[in-house]
Amino acid sequence: IKRTYVDTGKVKAWFFYFPVIDQVQSRVIGGLGQCVYFQSDDAFWNLEPIFMRTQQQLFNTTKAIDIAAQYAPGLDRQQLQQCVTNDKGAQAVDRDNTMARSLGLQGTPSVLVDGHVVQDASWDSVKKAIDAALAAAPKAGS
Repeated sequence: IKRTYVDTGKVKAWFFYFPVIDQVQSRVIGGLGQCVYFQSDDAFWNLEPIFMRTQQQLFNTTKAIDIAAQYAPGLDRQQLQQCVTNDKGAQAVDRDNTMARSLGLQGTPSVLVDGHVVQDASWDSVKKAIDAALAAAPKAGS
């Protein structure tokens, strides 16, 4: 999706947190991700696959911050710790969770295209939905 649509400027993509497994710890981990994002969008996207691979280690907040600092050395560790401690990132997770529930989402991945839930999050279904939305979109200058 990113390579085909976002990087080419055809669409914009947003990532939202939606804790579905462990509401408490997922909120903490999502909050950490948001705190990373507050410092650097690039660091967030570089860390996202690392966080996915190290999920079991992230249940310890100190270890999670260690991993973030190790794989994104440009992050301000003290600022990251303060953001997590102050619950600033987790508040963003709460807002996203409220939105997801209001849309009736029940799991991940959940994909919305132009505000509509794509029931099957497979590449083919998402591509079809995006292509249909692009075809229906008003053209620039018209």
